Amino acid sequence: MSKKKPVVALVSLSCCEGCLFAIFDLHERFFGLVKDYAEIGESQITRETFRKGPYDIAIVEGTAITNGNVQMIKEVRKRSKILIALGDCATHGCVQAIKNYVDKEKAIKHVYKDRRGIDNPEIKPIKDYVKVDYEILGCPVNAEEFMAAFLELREGRMPKAPTPRSVCYDCQKQGIDCLLQKGEACLGPAITGGCGATCPAASYRCEGCRGVIKDQPGLINFVKQLKKVATPKEINHILEKFGIRKEWEEEIEKASAEDKK
Repeated sequence: MSKKKPVVALVSLSCCEGCLFAIFDLHERFFGLVKDYAEIGESQITRETFRKGPYDIAIVEGTAITNGNVQMIKEVRKRSKILIALGDCATHGCVQAIKNYVDKEKAIKHVYKDRRGIDNPEIKPIKDYVKVDYEILGCPVNAEEFMAAFLELREGRMPKAPTPRSVCYDCQKQGIDCLLQKGEACLGPAITGGCGATCPAASYRCEGCRGVIKDQPGLINFVKQLKKVATPKEINHILEKFGIRKEWEEEIEKASAEDKK
């Protein structure tokens, strides 16, 4: 008797849909796997809905920036056994979260002549609205990392989160020169690696799209070093770009409390 294929939903909230395109760039490696071992129940990127659920796996990218988005993610959660948050928009809020650090009422009046019908909520990770079973980090996600997780899910196993290592680990592994030592405001020492240090390899600083490592030893010393190459305003600007400023401030607060003990 053949094994029932899991039903997979690919759901996009408000985003550029770059994470799904990163997956689609796998071509037959992904779609061939889906054809043989899974059934696509919904794919909003093609504006098609084949069934309304239930889903075995819902893969959700994007940020809830409207009341409709919030309602959608809650409905998807109800119809799904497993929900995966895909990419920085879903896990941290990404560039949309910049609005959390400005006067939203003043800004919306500047953007919209008539704001009737325009929602203006605070931007939050989707895990603040619903239970998330697994997160795949990045902007966009690493397609190989996604593929490894999907293979585990296909077999009915929940993927195990990799051991947290900083972007600096990836840099050192590849022999990439340290941009922080060159005076760049690189966040690499405090940011979750696994991306292959894509940005530093291209001589561009890490700006934190994979989130801050929890309980990172030496965080306070790193912050002191960072302040030698950038002003607090410049640092906040970097942190807001991928929605990690709140997470960063929480980790610094915890680390400061530990240092005072």
